[in-house]
Amino acid sequence: MSSKSASSNASATDGTALPSPPKMQEGAFQLGLLKFCHSSVKKCYGCGHLLKTKGGDGQWHISPAPNDLVIITATRRCYWQNGERKRGHLGNVYFHCRVECVRAMQAAFLPFLVIIPSGLRPHLLQPHRQHLAQELQMLV
Repeated sequence: MSSKSASSNASATDGTALPSPPKMQEGAFQLGLLKFCHSSVKKCYGCGHLLKTKGGDGQWHISPAPNDLVIITATRRCYWQNGERKRGHLGNVYFHCRVECVRAMQAAFLPFLVIIPSGLRPHLLQPHRQHLAQELQMLV
C-alpha cells in the first residue's frame, strides 16, 4: 500500500478520519498541517525557505505549532527546456501560513479565501488559532 493511500485511510486516536492531502485547483486555497502532507513537501513555494528542518540525525522534522501550518494551492510550475520556457502539469504547492509568502507567487491572494477543512479543525491547537487570527484575521 502506498503512503498516500495509507494516509487517507488513517484514523486519529479519537476515531475520526485524518485529513487526506487535497487535490487542489488553481485559485483555491486550503489550510493544512505538515504532518498530513506528503513527506516530500519541504520548501515554501513563496519564499523558498524550508517548511521542515533537517536534524542532526539526517531526518526531516516538523516545527511545533503554529509553524507547522501551510497554505496549499495548485499551479503549473514553469521550467526551461531547450531554451524555451514551458509550463508543467497542475500540481499542489505549499506556502508558510503567511500572507507575504503566498503573495510572493499569487499577488491577488486574499486571506479570506483560505478554506479550513472540517476534518482539520479538531487538530488545530491554540497556537494555530492565535496565528490564524493574527496572520489571516481568521477566527477558528
